[in-house]
Amino acid sequence: MKALSKTSKLVCFISVLFFGLNVSAQSIGDFDEKVRPLRIGVKIGFPNIAGGNVEYVTPLFNNRLAANVEYSNINFGFLSEFLSDDVEEDNDSQDPDVKFSYFEGGLNYYLFKPGKGLYIGASYSSFNFDATIYDYQPEMYGDVQSYEGTANIDFKHDSFNLKLGAKLGGLFYFRPEIGYAFSSYPEYLEYEFTYEGETRTESESFDELFAADESPQKLLFDGLIFNIGFGFSF
Repeated sequence: MKALSKTSKLVCFISVLFFGLNVSAQSIGDFDEKVRPLRIGVKIGFPNIAGGNVEYVTPLFNNRLAANVEYSNINFGFLSEFLSDDVEEDNDSQDPDVKFSYFEGGLNYYLFKPGKGLYIGASYSSFNFDATIYDYQPEMYGDVQSYEGTANIDFKHDSFNLKLGAKLGGLFYFRPEIGYAFSSYPEYLEYEFTYEGETRTESESFDELFAADESPQKLLFDGLIFNIGFGFSF
C-alpha cells in the first residue's frame, strides 16, 4: 500500500506538471517561431548536480526529434562531511578526495511545436562517485573496537530514464524537467576500510536521513529525476 501511495502521488505530481508546462509552452513559446537547432547550456538538479547540456534538433519528424547529451565532472572534498558524522576534525588531517562524474545521452521528442515547448525524452545515464576519506573512524557496533583508517568508495550507477520537460524561450531558453530512473538509487554506499594494514568492507547507510517512507526526500532514492536548465539556442 505504501508503494502504491507513493506511485499515486508521483503520477499526480507529473500530471499537474504536464498541465503547467503545456500552458507555459503555449504562452511563452509563441514569441519566437524560428527553430534554432543547436542549444548549449547548463543544468542543475538531481542526479547530475551541475553540468553542461547540448541538444541538437534534427530535421526528422518535422524538426521534433532532438538528440541530447549531458555531462558533469566535479572534484570536491567537502562532500565527505555529509557522508558521516564520524569524521573527526583535525587540523593535521589530510583533506578528503571526492570525485563525481555524470553522463547522459538520449532523445527528446517535442509534442506540439517543432523544437520547442513540451517534450518527452528517453535516455541512458551513468554516474561515478569516487572518494577517499582519510582519518576516518566508522561507527562502533557493540563491543567491537573502532579503528581509525582510510575509507575508499568506488560507486557506479547506470539507468534507463524517461523524462517530461519543456524548452521555453527563443535565443535564451529556460528548461524545467522531471523524470524517473528505472534503476533506483541505493540508500547506502559500500566502501573499503583500511586500518593498521588490514582491509575490510563496510557500508554507510542513509537510513537516519531518510527514515520516513513518505518523506519527499525518499523519492530521490526511488528514482526521481529533476533539474532546471538554461542556455542559448543557435
